[in-house]
Amino acid sequence: MHLSLYLGGFIILLVATFSAIAYFRKKYTYTDLYAEGVKNENDGYYKAALENYSKALAEVEKYKFHEDMKQQIVQKIKVLKSAIEYESH
Repeated sequence: MHLSLYLGGFIILLVATFSAIAYFRKKYTYTDLYAEGVKNENDGYYKAALENYSKALAEVEKYKFHEDMKQQIVQKIKVLKSAIEYESH
């Protein structure tokens, strides 16, 4: 009886711990990364925006039906690369 009580308490504690970790850990989706890239681009932080867009592209490539979003991100990356190259000269 005591063993099952301890085991039940341990399982509850384990579930609560994993739930807390999952809740507090921030996982970025491609839309979050894209939005952060747009913000950085508007603020003039082109290299940071390029990094955000590249990460967003890697995330969106995991999904099969988001071809429009993928093409939009690819176009943003091309424009940013041109802007960064222009600024460096």
